[in-house]
Amino acid sequence: MAEMMDQIATRVERSCGWIVKQVFSDLEDQEEQRRRMTLE
Repeated sequence: MAEMMDQIATRVERSCGWIVKQVFSDLEDQEEQRRRMTLE
């Protein structure tokens, strides 16, 4: 997993920390969307 993270970070020219932040942000957005859909 760490090697994959390093490869992605290199490819997008960002730090691993930035990648992790984006992943968690996307997960949070997805969970919020699921919650809204469930309430509907």
